[in-house]
Amino acid sequence: MDLLFQLFLPVRCSGCKIYESSGFCPSCQNKLPKNPILFSIPPILEGVALSFYSPPIEQAIHDLKFKHQKVLGWTLGHLMGEAVQKRDWDFHCIAPVPMEKKKWKKRGYNQSEILARGMSKVLGRPCRNILEVLRSVSHQVGLGRKERLENVKEAFGVNQSESVSMRSFLLVDDVVTTGATLSECAAVLVKNGAEKVYAACAARHLLSES
Repeated sequence: MDLLFQLFLPVRCSGCKIYESSGFCPSCQNKLPKNPILFSIPPILEGVALSFYSPPIEQAIHDLKFKHQKVLGWTLGHLMGEAVQKRDWDFHCIAPVPMEKKKWKKRGYNQSEILARGMSKVLGRPCRNILEVLRSVSHQVGLGRKERLENVKEAFGVNQSESVSMRSFLLVDDVVTTGATLSECAAVLVKNGAEKVYAACAARHLLSES
């Protein structure tokens, strides 16, 4: 569904279900932590997430990914951009975590790219599809950290039309759990000459200890 067309449809807040054109009302936004969740996953220098993966942001991410509420990507991306503004980061470009072509065709968009473009509006940095998927990756859900790392190993590469040497990047994804995907993407950038890599996600999901 085209985003412009979607903007004219009645949209309910993912959190409280009131009618709200942004998909995530100010009241639910105020339930997010005042300060972003920080994380560090080598070779990423530092990362931020708006909140832990729990209501109300959990439902917002679900609606963005599976209910075609793309307007949520712009709303959450704007909030993520504001969170990044609080950090003393210097980067040239915003790079979304890529999606496999068959998954893109099924969904019609990459939610990480929409988040990244929302952030671009706030941060004044270009959003570029620097990375690409080189091979199919199984779903990460249900896998432990070791299995997740193995699952994404050598799964990503740099788009041949892009230059990353001597540049710094902000990686963007919807959710970070173990950080295996972000770490692998960052490693590819560093291998190709990137100076620094940071990361921003909508939510931080902690694996159960059981």
